[in-house]
Amino acid sequence: MTAGGALSHSSSLRGPRGSVSVSSDAPDDAEWLESPSDLICPITHELFVEPVINAAGQVYERAAIEKALATKLAIKGHWFMQVDPISNLPLPSASLTTVWPMKSKAAAYRERAVQGCIAQVCRPSCRTPVRYLRRAAELAAGALAGVPHGGAVLGVAGLTPEVVDYVLTHPSSIYDFQALSRFAASLVGCGQRDRAAALYTQLLQLAGDTSQQARKGRWPLARVLKVASVLLLLNPQQPR
Repeated sequence: MTAGGALSHSSSLRGPRGSVSVSSDAPDDAEWLESPSDLICPITHELFVEPVINAAGQVYERAAIEKALATKLAIKGHWFMQVDPISNLPLPSASLTTVWPMKSKAAAYRERAVQGCIAQVCRPSCRTPVRYLRRAAELAAGALAGVPHGGAVLGVAGLTPEVVDYVLTHPSSIYDFQALSRFAASLVGCGQRDRAAALYTQLLQLAGDTSQQARKGRWPLARVLKVASVLLLLNPQQPR
């Protein structure tokens, strides 16, 4: 918790490449929290979705390099030539070719990392579930194409496009509780009551001074307590 009582702020958990730094929640979670350097676009500093190679042999995210090539030009004689955004050298052609092995590798990593992060979110002993949820949403953003309303992104139960959108559009720590609550509600909606109960229990533990937070109007603790109680009554077994 921060001094103000909110859950950990996501921006303070980001590393130099936009990935989340490693904590003591799980000793082997570094793979999920930091993308492999060879799968990071040098322009966006994010995991590749559609990596392409240009005439200079540099690999970029397609959307990023297309935007860069549209604005970055060099004059050669009486002609304007596109230049590589890293080397600033003129390109002999504007061709962009998809790097299929790298695309497959990035997609496989994204799926594994999202699943790993969500597993941490729902782990009863996880101390900072919000940072794993934010990391999962960050990665899942590259896999939203074709996922219907209410569908499971990358097949992960509860991780719907709506949950991902809310987490990404509400990056401030004051929305951490709401983000986790929305994900927990989504877990209930898809029948994952054990995982939802575990997450609601964590929310109650992370809330800390309930009376202070209630006075601030920041967290709907009464509602969370009610839902958690119902879930635990429906599922009296130890949450998995």
